[in-house]
Amino acid sequence: MNPILGSEQGGIRPVVIVQNDTGNKFSPTTIVAALKSITKKHSLPTHVTVECDFLGKESIVLHEQIRTIDRSRLTDYSVNSMAKP
Repeated sequence: MNPILGSEQGGIRPVVIVQNDTGNKFSPTTIVAALKSITKKHSLPTHVTVECDFLGKESIVLHEQIRTIDRSRLTDYSVNSMAKP
């Protein structure tokens, strides 16, 4: 997720696709939220802990780090679906 400024997350990192299925079907871009490994650093109210089997560890979805990216940036991925509420 480069280029970055200030407190933005950058580099090659795992993401959660948060765009709906219709948007993913018709758009060349997708909306993602960055993931990071759990650390002892204080979490923000926008952080959600998730089990990521494909990462092999618990991670945090950084909902304050939502970006629209070109789908070509999704280079290596594991596709899982979340249950609709």
